[in-house]
Amino acid sequence: AALRSVMVDLGRVGEGLSVRDFVRALGLLTESDLKKVLERPGEKPLPLPVNLKSCLMRVLRETAPESSGMTREWMPALERAVRAIENLQVLNVHLQENEGKLFLQVPLLFDGFTGKADILVRREGKSPGTDKRSESFRVLFALAMDALGGVMAQAHFNGNAVSCSVHCESADAASFVAGLLPTLKDGLARAGYRAADLGVRIDSGVRETAQDRFRQELHGDGLAL
Repeated sequence: AALRSVMVDLGRVGEGLSVRDFVRALGLLTESDLKKVLERPGEKPLPLPVNLKSCLMRVLRETAPESSGMTREWMPALERAVRAIENLQVLNVHLQENEGKLFLQVPLLFDGFTGKADILVRREGKSPGTDKRSESFRVLFALAMDALGGVMAQAHFNGNAVSCSVHCESADAASFVAGLLPTLKDGLARAGYRAADLGVRIDSGVRETAQDRFRQELHGDGLAL
């Protein structure tokens, strides 16, 4: 029920659903919103958002210590999930205030396979005009999957034009991803984007490359954090 309450409606993608909407649904910007309220006393407070963190905390708070069964068994996992969200909160508040970036870590569960996706969105500025799609930003997307191995995608959104380069650890993974590009191109077109350049390449060191890119983007020289 906690998950369903914050699920983002994929049907809204074509209407301008943003990564920020998804981040708020997870609860990663809650502290940032609170900080704005505290810095502007007297203004109308922001409504309490419904997000995954608050839902999980409510489940933990309302579960009696003497309870048993499935709920009790899930307690350690729920506590770890809340801590993971709080760690990302600290990082994202810092990135938003100083560098205009968003960082997400998403667990991936498929039939028989598991993995994790790291996603970094970096805003580069806004082009002239008032259209929502006039913004320019880059996305760094890294997958660590049981079946595919390491996969990294680097995408650049400039207005409604998109270019994307996908790096795969093995030839088999590259062949599989290449077969998905036509579907990706169609999906981008339905969302109002034009795929200017989509490509796949084999890179046996893609995991190390992705780690270095994320380290540079998130920590820089390490002094801020």
